[in-house]
Amino acid sequence: MNDLHFRMLNLKANNNALGVIQDSLKEIVNDDLDHDGMCIVYALMIHENLDNQGVLNRIIKTKDYGLSYEHEAVLAYTGKEYILIDPTYDQFIKKDNRVLYGHFKEFPGEILKKTNPKLHNNLLEKKYSEINDQDLLDYFKAIDQENLIEEIKISDIIRKTQIKK
Repeated sequence: MNDLHFRMLNLKANNNALGVIQDSLKEIVNDDLDHDGMCIVYALMIHENLDNQGVLNRIIKTKDYGLSYEHEAVLAYTGKEYILIDPTYDQFIKKDNRVLYGHFKEFPGEILKKTNPKLHNNLLEKKYSEINDQDLLDYFKAIDQENLIEEIKISDIIRKTQIKK
């Protein structure tokens, strides 16, 4: 499926997609809880909530793109821009008692902070960010750290998933 087809399908989408995304995050995400390992749960809840309100979105599963570390986030389309939603991004930030997972040589949040500070800050503060292809690649490379992914584009995410509408 190409971007034009995706945009045409979005004509029926909610005109206040960004507001719906913000409200969904407020309603679903509990900042008092530890977000480690909660990405699958939150991604599914946000996906279903946005779906029910007419916001086109896809769950991004890093393993679907060859990464050995399993992480899930949501890619939404507002009709004008693509939004990466990752309410558990804070699990990738270095803290006093946090240890590196599996293959990580460095905390992904520290890598993204250096390579794409705007995306890092948005994900940390708002739990979402408008993105382009370079932002998506920076995000994946911060999580990858094994150099398994050389290129990824938003259109790859769209083509990989099925439209449910």
